[in-house]
Amino acid sequence: MAETMVAQLGAAIGYPEPVAAEATTWVFYVDDAPIQASLLRGRLVLSHVLECSEEDLGKLTNFALGRFLREEAVLAWDVHSGKPFLWQALTASEPEALRTAFAAFADSCEWWRDRIEEFRAPSPLFSQMVINP
Repeated sequence: MAETMVAQLGAAIGYPEPVAAEATTWVFYVDDAPIQASLLRGRLVLSHVLECSEEDLGKLTNFALGRFLREEAVLAWDVHSGKPFLWQALTASEPEALRTAFAAFADSCEWWRDRIEEFRAPSPLFSQMVINP
């Protein structure tokens, strides 16, 4: 039996746990953050759920268009879970291209998680000051 694209992705990124050759869905953990890879209609799709409040979601949408112009990951909303998530369809099939695309998606996930953490950070006690000479 030939390996699925999900298994090929696991091999391409050097994932430490073996991915079943027949896997059509697999969760890869990158810095303890789950990135799901699934075969959907013959395409390999990566997704990552973002944990945030509705208020944070409103703030996140302000970044969506700018990020969409920079990268291939797309911010979306899951009506069933009521949570935002990132997704990206991979068009690559060569190991190096898969590795590069996965790394770019993982970087994007980290960027979005960092924005959420910034929203949650307490406001500084002192406002920023500018001292002019």
